[in-house]
Amino acid sequence: MARNYFLTAIRNLLKHKGYAFINIVGLALGLTCTILILLFIRNEFSFDRHHSKGNRIHLVLRESRLGDQIEVSTQTSGALAPAMRNEIPEVEHAIRYYSKWIWIRHGDKGFNQSFLLAEPEIFELLDIPFVLGNPETALQEHRSIAIGEPMAKRFFGDESPIGKTITAEDFETGGDFTVTGVSQPYRAIPRSGSTH
Repeated sequence: MARNYFLTAIRNLLKHKGYAFINIVGLALGLTCTILILLFIRNEFSFDRHHSKGNRIHLVLRESRLGDQIEVSTQTSGALAPAMRNEIPEVEHAIRYYSKWIWIRHGDKGFNQSFLLAEPEIFELLDIPFVLGNPETALQEHRSIAIGEPMAKRFFGDESPIGKTITAEDFETGGDFTVTGVSQPYRAIPRSGSTH
């Protein structure tokens, strides 16, 4: 019985090729669009969910217009975060950060690493588990840095990196930083006096 239905369907498809092509292409496009929309929605709803305060985290974007061109960027004025903290009572924390790839070295070992300058309050907002050190005090001192476990293993092997110095070779953010914490795999998060 099922074989007869299958053969009849094949005959109809072969008999009406144009109609069958339009239906199959339409079905394929519809399914593709549905799957892409569902994946997009799933991604949007999963963003920052690994943080306990994820539903209260917002990224501030800046929209610049020049004629007909519109550019959206995550780079904002360094004065925006303190202004938001002081003037908008609903803002609990406003954290500035600045990310870039730079050359980092310790002794004779050097690697190009992702470097993220951030304020110490970042650990109050984001759940970044520490392997060594204390997230509450890790970035309190000027020129202190929290590094990820992979970076600690690259530079220090099995030794504890706490209290040791690494050097960032960069004209904006360069200098020596003292390691005060090691987090589970994450980017380096240094404390700097400069505003970005």
